[in-house]
This record gives sequence, structure tokens and C-alpha cells, in this order.
Amino acid sequence: MTPRSILCPVDFSAHSRRALECAVGLASLHDARLIVHTTIDPLLAQAAAITTGSDYLRDTRADLRAFVAVAPHGVSWAPHPRLIVTIGDAADQILDVAAFHAVDLIVMGTQGLGGVRRMVFGSTTEGVLRRSTVPVLAVPLEGEPLVTLDPKGPRMQQRPVLAAVDLRAGARVLAHAAADAAAAAGAPLLLVHVVHPLETTERWRRCRDSATHLHVATAQAAVEGLAAEFPLTVEPLVVTGHVADALVQTAESRNAGLIVLGIGSGEDGARRPGSTAYRMLCLATVPILALPPPAAFETEQTSVLRFKEVVA
Repeated sequence: MTPRSILCPVDFSAHSRRALECAVGLASLHDARLIVHTTIDPLLAQAAAITTGSDYLRDTRADLRAFVAVAPHGVSWAPHPRLIVTIGDAADQILDVAAFHAVDLIVMGTQGLGGVRRMVFGSTTEGVLRRSTVPVLAVPLEGEPLVTLDPKGPRMQQRPVLAAVDLRAGARVLAHAAADAAAAAGAPLLLVHVVHPLETTERWRRCRDSATHLHVATAQAAVEGLAAEFPLTVEPLVVTGHVADALVQTAESRNAGLIVLGIGSGEDGARRPGSTAYRMLCLATVPILALPPPAAFETEQTSVLRFKEVVA
């Protein structure tokens, strides 16, 4: 995928600065429009107005203007982002800003400040992942950056891109998105499927092992068939173990620079990260590109009724 418009929500933490650096680099590389957005907690805004009498919106915008200066000083390639400050629930505001401005990628940290401004996975980030109809790039604080901001321009790291394929509906869409990312970085693609061993008693261990071997062989053939569709260096790989742990361990052992993961739908139709994605987002020191179900791009829209841009 080639983003044309990128939204980067920030909460002024070191973690969101890391995400912002990634967003700035991607926007420059793809000549994409960049929007940097922060949300003010309503209670905090009310308290500031009552106790200090200061113009909290003006002050926050000034803070945001200073915060976005992450590129090396004096460079000509750095994009000029649009700055947006809103008041409300962070996840709601992020989704509404994304819909209102028709962005096609959200770049955000998986953690951030606590208290009134927080972007901790399980709250804001989970809320965005659960309802976003566009891909979300979750950037961890640890690990090597996906994009390096050099004075001569941003550089994508050329480490492998790992696509977590489950061989169900949507696997081909996910694999193609990962292949696009790998091609843009000039990096190889890892197509990885995880076989979770069957849970059974000792009595049935031989049958379990036979079933696991058959599952691995069938999956290997399917992944190799999928890999043949791409005109770049692709390694089809089937591993066994707990899905989240196996994917993270494979990413680390193969020195992957990006994991591409699909976010499925719950039984009630509401998308949610799920236990596998949740654990990966908590464990991984590699950025994770989370893709919503393909149908989300065509059948769902985020309401913009809650969105009010309080600082233009």
C-alpha cells in the first residue's frame, strides 16, 4: 500500500515522538499529506479554564507546533503537517479526524503518557484498532526505527517484512499489502503461517503428532503457492507453537523490520485486536501494521458527529 494521507495522533510522550518520526519519514517518502493531531481531555480543559484562566487551546497548539519539529534542522524534504487539536475521548477523536480528513493510514504509538493523557495499548490504541476502517501502524518505543531521518532525506530500513498469514479469507489481501511494503523498502518478504499443536492427552500423542505434521505439510504447500505470486524475494515459512509468541520470535530471529497482521472480526461483528494481536502488540519491538478486514473499506464508515476541530 502507498499512503496518500497519514494521520499521526500524539500525546507529547517520548513514545508518540517515536511514532511521529516514523510518520514524518513515511509522508516524505510517499509524498503523502501528514496530519498531526492531539486530543485534550474534557475535564483537563475545563479545569485549566477555571483554575488558570489561560488559553489552553492556544498553548496546546504552540506545544504541538514545537513537538512536530522532529526532522533535522534546516532540511528541505520535511513535510509541513496540518496541526489539529480537539477536545474529547482520544480514540473517538482519532477515528473521527481520520474519517473527516479521509486518511488512509494511522501511525501511532502503542503506549504513551498515563493519567489524563494516555495512549496505553488496551485503551486508546485498542479503541482505534477495534474500529478503524484504515490500516494502523503501531510503533513500539523499543527496537530499530522503521524509518531513519537523515539530513539528506528519510531512509527505509531494508530488513525483511513479515506477513502473518492464516490461509483463510483475506490472506491474499494481507500478503499483497506486505509485499508492497517490502518492495517500497527494497526488502525481502517473509510469509509466515503458524501451526498451533493440538492439545490432547498422552494417550493420543502419536495421533496428535501425525495431525500436526499433516497440517504443517498442507500449510507449507499453500504458503509456497501464495509466495509464487510475487515478483520479489519471498520466503514461505511454516512454524509451530503459540501463534503470537511464534510470530514475534520469528520476527526477532529473522531480523524483521515490520510485521503485517490482520485484525479479524468478533462474533458480534465488531472488529477487535483479539488475543493474538493483543499479545503481539504487547511483546513485539517491531512496528506492526494492522489491517482491518477488506470489507471494512467498503461497508463501514466512522461517524464524524463527535468531531469538532477546536483549533484550525
